[in-house]
Amino acid sequence: LDLFVSKKEKLSRLGRFGCPLKYFSEKKYSVSSSVYAFTTERISGYFPQFDFNKKKVLVVGGSGDQLINAYLLGANQVVSFDINQLAKYYVELKLAALKTLSYKAFLGFLMKKSDVKKVLAHKTYLQLRQQLSFAARSFFDQKYEEFNFNGQLLRESPLFRDHYDDDIKKIANNLYLQSEKEFDMAAKMLARKPFVWVASDFADLVENKQIQKVSFYVIFI
Repeated sequence: LDLFVSKKEKLSRLGRFGCPLKYFSEKKYSVSSSVYAFTTERISGYFPQFDFNKKKVLVVGGSGDQLINAYLLGANQVVSFDINQLAKYYVELKLAALKTLSYKAFLGFLMKKSDVKKVLAHKTYLQLRQQLSFAARSFFDQKYEEFNFNGQLLRESPLFRDHYDDDIKKIANNLYLQSEKEFDMAAKMLARKPFVWVASDFADLVENKQIQKVSFYVIFI
């Protein structure tokens, strides 16, 4: 659900049917930057220091892990913001995987050093595809075709950032990946929550009148 959509994203949707990118920007932060598969922060270390229960929280979109962990800790609403359109598409896929797959299957699908036959497996993607927006479906359909439906090649492509892409750290950094119990709890929480994404960088976000109307308990940037 896009409650706030930038003019840039509207134009790209209209002009290129939600699938505008055949290349990735060299800039670290742009509308077409490579994405982080998982957080590089130790969220499991500092998120529990905050009382998220029934709060409205504003977080960076990024890998989607701040969003997932905030809901796991009881947030009432989490609004994600990110200028990167590709991050939004990837987070949609991650949330669909979280809600649909088992803990083990989720790790196999998204972890880089998983079984090569499971990493972003096209067969698994087809299970999740209908949960994605038209723009996200179009993007991933194109990417799978581009990489000859080989999920391993897609996972190792410039779409993803390699820096800190370590499976052990990914699990350690995330509360929802600590065990199957936490994972199932996060999936249950997310199933009842809307996906709210602001297509904006932080500089433009502070000028967003719709954002200014909302009182957020805590902001993670």
